[in-house]
Amino acid sequence: MNKFLKILRDSDRGRAYRAYAGICEDHIPSKGTFSYFKAKLGESLYNKIFHVLVEIFHHLQMITFNILAHDGTLFPTRARYKGCTWFSDKCSCMDVHDIVFRVKRQVMYRLNNLNKVNLNKAFMIKCDCPFVPEGKIMKKTPKMEVLSMRLDFINGKPSENQINTARLFGVKEELDKHGMVINVLRSNLFEINPCQGNARFSCPKIPKDTDARIGVRRDPQNANRKQKIFGYNLVVSTSVELDLKLELPVAATNIAGNAEEGKKIITNTEQIRAHHDCQTKIDIADAKYDTIENYNCLRDNGSIPIID
Repeated sequence: MNKFLKILRDSDRGRAYRAYAGICEDHIPSKGTFSYFKAKLGESLYNKIFHVLVEIFHHLQMITFNILAHDGTLFPTRARYKGCTWFSDKCSCMDVHDIVFRVKRQVMYRLNNLNKVNLNKAFMIKCDCPFVPEGKIMKKTPKMEVLSMRLDFINGKPSENQINTARLFGVKEELDKHGMVINVLRSNLFEINPCQGNARFSCPKIPKDTDARIGVRRDPQNANRKQKIFGYNLVVSTSVELDLKLELPVAATNIAGNAEEGKKIITNTEQIRAHHDCQTKIDIADAKYDTIENYNCLRDNGSIPIID
């Protein structure tokens, strides 16, 4: 997109693009505009536009649909993987009980043992993950960080946040006696009930992209090793044109990186039949697609399946 925008802004090279798109040279869209527009289109409308382009190539006889090859490719998401493999939408809003009591207990222990504890070391409030899959054998239940705090001596006048934090956890008077304050280093809380002592928080291990998952493929640099990709699996059906020596995409389905790829050959086949009047003679796929359902679907459509 960055390379395309450079061309689009070029007065000579971008003239044709601007003319077809109906935009003037003084109002070139930004990268964010394109991202927003892509999200606004949605998958359904995006597929319709894609198949209009495929139909144009079909009319030009550059695509015949005689031989279709099906395969998936993993690609990473822009979101960073944070270490949890079974996250869900529920992880963004979880309850934690007795948070006020637990923080107060930690603070009072440090105030009563100033000679023993290391004040430079932060203390954390954690809770067990409630979403561990059933049957998952683990040595220890995963912990989620709710708060990370540290006690510091007052340097000047305490800030309003420091005062409110001490009041919230009911330790202001004790902290004032020792001339100390609470500094919150990290907080995943977004709602707290000081009367009941309960709170709600978002798990710090949940990524921004909750639809992506970890998929495994062979490392392109070393075929003996496996490579993990946090992202998606794009299952593409291409029309193999022997005369033109081309392979052009005619259907695509995007799934999570760990989703079952094998059944998406049926999805792509139905997608092609819904948009194009064509007859496929041969369908080629690797061993991931070796299922009875795929054979039945392809043979019902009059095609010969060649599957590893």
